[in-house]
Amino acid sequence: MSFFSGGVTGGVGDGQGWVLLPASCTRSLPALIEGHAPERSDPVELARLLTDVANRPGADGGSGKARETVQEGTGLAWACEVMGRATYAVTREPQILAAIAASPGYAQQRQVAGLRVSGFDTEHVVTGCSGTPTYFSLELGRSYTSALGAPGMPTPDELFKSFLEVVGKRYGCSADTP
Repeated sequence: MSFFSGGVTGGVGDGQGWVLLPASCTRSLPALIEGHAPERSDPVELARLLTDVANRPGADGGSGKARETVQEGTGLAWACEVMGRATYAVTREPQILAAIAASPGYAQQRQVAGLRVSGFDTEHVVTGCSGTPTYFSLELGRSYTSALGAPGMPTPDELFKSFLEVVGKRYGCSADTP
């Protein structure tokens, strides 16, 4: 998955991508530019297209240019796509977190993996990790949803809890952190 930085941020996965423009670029709330491409399209090419759109006059209200980068490890953003099954994503990017917190429907949720969380539901949450707000997201794919209920298939809640436990440890998430 490719991410952007430098005034804007976003991500690109198999057949889809987005760029979040900060409020300073739109003269109001943050705005989202979204793009779709056929499955198995080159994600780098889609990232370039979205970067071009974000950089066009009028698209960004005169703000800074976007730069295409790939984030790995436990930096500002991390993602993992299991083809057709699920896409896991984590971000500490302040612009994204500010937009999430300002969105309608953002509220405290029930604990996940023993962590206090806020978000939109129990698969899109923000929690404190090593003193830093951190967003965790799980998007389920068609292969997974069509197999729901099959023997041995974890529920979405079990899948997300496992994700938060495993990846959350890398980011220093603990039940002791508010």
